[in-house]
Amino acid sequence: MTLLALLPDGAIAVSLSGDSDSSNTSRTAIALFTGFGEDPANPQTGLNILNNLLQNQFGGNSARPFDSRVFTYAQSSDALNYLQSFDNLTSIGIIGYSLGGNAASVFAKNFPAPQPINLLVQIDSVGISDDKVPDNVSKGFNYFQRNPSYPGGSITQKVIERAVTQAVQKNVKGADNVNVEELFNDQSIVHIGIDNDVRLHQLIANNVKDFLINPLTPVPEATFAFKQSSFSNQASVSAADVPEASTTLGVVMFGVFGVGSLLKRQQQQKDKVDN
Repeated sequence: MTLLALLPDGAIAVSLSGDSDSSNTSRTAIALFTGFGEDPANPQTGLNILNNLLQNQFGGNSARPFDSRVFTYAQSSDALNYLQSFDNLTSIGIIGYSLGGNAASVFAKNFPAPQPINLLVQIDSVGISDDKVPDNVSKGFNYFQRNPSYPGGSITQKVIERAVTQAVQKNVKGADNVNVEELFNDQSIVHIGIDNDVRLHQLIANNVKDFLINPLTPVPEATFAFKQSSFSNQASVSAADVPEASTTLGVVMFGVFGVGSLLKRQQQQKDKVDN
């Protein structure tokens, strides 16, 4: 049986093949989406550090193979190709930070049927298509902060942090919404650093363990073999999913995240030199 599903990037033909052979292993795979302007190949980015933690904790088990990879918020085509490369995939997780949180939500919502998304994690998500857990997602977590300050930062950093925080203060319907500042009793957590918080990394690793590695519901016997029909290399987030650059809000948003990303990279480079 062949089903046709649509993503923002193009049409995908999905071939479903059930396989109850107990000799087949059940594979878990996770796609992680970075924020605006972050290099997925930079080992110092928060999601790369999180990815390394996940692989160290869950990789290397031949009885339950685990794979994960980091993408930019605009690489849904690559992320889909990555997930489609596995022929024994039974558990899928999607994680995204900032604009990557919006991209993760859109990607999960439009993932080809019949494979569900078992876990969606949004970290201080920024966008207009990320305020509801998609119907095909089994479990969602939304980790956020509400701190408008930037302790020890420059005036520019403080202004950017306040603007970003005001833009992302929201709950996600259907998700477990967690204020990380309150959870860790730490008022120093801000948007430009929340994805680097090692406490949050371990919390997300626990979510992965509970809902992907050792899910509360039995892993289905059937595995899903995906076959690509046609697919473009367009960006994952369409114009409908982000503020229009022609509007004042759009210009401000993209300016804020562009400068914010630059400041974050400069801080990471400074920390690396200091260490």
